[in-house]
Order: sequence, then structure tokens, then C-alpha cells
Amino acid sequence: MEGGPGRWGDRSVFVVDGPTYRHPPVVETSLGVHFAPISNWKANIFGLFQARVRERYPRFDSAPPVAWQMQTGPFPNFSVSISQIPKIRGLYLDADQNSLIQIQDDFFFVNWRKAANEDSYPRYRTLRLRFLDEWDSFNQFLAENNLFIGPIAQCQVNYVNVVEVNGDLTAADICTDLSVSGLLGERIQFAAQYHSEDIELNYQLVPGIRVQDNRDVMQFTLTASTSKLDPMGGDLINRFDATHRVLVEFFERLTSKRAKNVWGRQE
Repeated sequence: MEGGPGRWGDRSVFVVDGPTYRHPPVVETSLGVHFAPISNWKANIFGLFQARVRERYPRFDSAPPVAWQMQTGPFPNFSVSISQIPKIRGLYLDADQNSLIQIQDDFFFVNWRKAANEDSYPRYRTLRLRFLDEWDSFNQFLAENNLFIGPIAQCQVNYVNVVEVNGDLTAADICTDLSVSGLLGERIQFAAQYHSEDIELNYQLVPGIRVQDNRDVMQFTLTASTSKLDPMGGDLINRFDATHRVLVEFFERLTSKRAKNVWGRQE
């Protein structure tokens, strides 16, 4: 649903996707929010929501809950009560298993993930629009069941990338800011608060073996988040855009010119 100003901000604001790559390394991307736990959340909510979205997301799965930690400092803190109901995360997947929605009592995310080699990832503006539509639908669903989102605590943008380590690229091409030479086989994690907009960006680099062809790969994940936002979500679009911009800037700074050439960067 297109439009101008609304509950979460102005959808019509121009969005900068960032540089274009002919062969981007991204295999998964997501947008989501963390919020104060919803009161009276019960296990049957997962089934009720499945009935609502089954036409678009026919497959349901469950997973352990996502644990997250509130940023400290100038950001708000919430008092969280412990539920007697075992906590799980619900996953709703489309027929192609490219698109999914994830929900739990304090968490809502929309993901795209690469299921086949020929799959092209949606640009940020496309995923942003899809998130807003699904987020609107989720809030409407909750209201119809006399449940309501509490204060929004954080918005988050994630990109997961997989790069084959071969003669063209090394770990140092993926992480030029860090001294990673000779560290293949070890887990490398880099986390820092970056930029002047109270946006925290976490970087993780993990070597591994790709099951399909037994090749050495590096998985690097960029997660940008901010807790500096209107708890009612009135500036959610703006904060997503700012968070995404920081993530793109960091990706451009972190990766080498050689990596950008291999991925086919276009101006």
C-alpha cells in the first residue's frame, strides 16, 4: 500500500537504496522491530495469525525465541515480566520460501532469503514497503483480538552475505578495517556504535564450509539498530531509513575495491 504521511511516518519519502551490484553477496535481509512484551499473549495467537496470512504464507514453523538486549545509556528501559507460557517464535513462509514473517510476543520481523541461485534480492525500498504493509496487518490483527503493541524499543536492519574464499577474494577483502590475515578457521566478531545518530552497527565474520559444494566461504553479517525512536512508532520509517543508510555506508567502507569489482558494483 503506497501513500504519504501515516501512523509510522511518510511512506512517500524518497528512499536511497545504495549502490547496485550485478552479483551481490547478500543471501538474506530483514527489517524488524522489538517492543515491550504484549500483555495476554497466548500460544493460540500463532495459529490465529496463521489463519490470517495462510494465503500468502502457507507454511508455518516454530523456532526458539530471539533474545535481545536493550541498548543502555540515554535510551528508555522497560520492566519486563516473566510469562508462564513457554516462549517460541513463529515463522510464516511463502510457497517459494523466499519471504517470511517472524513473530513473538515482543518481536516482529519481515525477511527475504535466497532459496535458489537465480533469486534476486529485493532492494531496500521494496522490503521497507513490504514490512510496512505486514506491520499494519499485524497491528490490525492484534487489535481484532484485543491485543496491542506496547512501546517500540528498537528498529533493526540486517544483511547476511556469503562470499566464496578463493583466488579472487580473501577475508581481508571483506573486512579491510580489521587485521584478519591468517585467522581463517576462527570466529571473528566486530561490534561498535557507529555514526552520530545513536545507531549501533554490529559486524560479524564467520568462516565456514558451504554444504552444497564443500567450498570454503565467509559469512559476514551486518546488523544496524537504533533505540532512539518514538515509542509509538511515529518516526519508524525515518529511523529505518537512517539505520539502513549507516549500514550501507559501513559496508562500502569495510569492503575492498577488489571485492566491489568482483561483485560488479555499478555507480
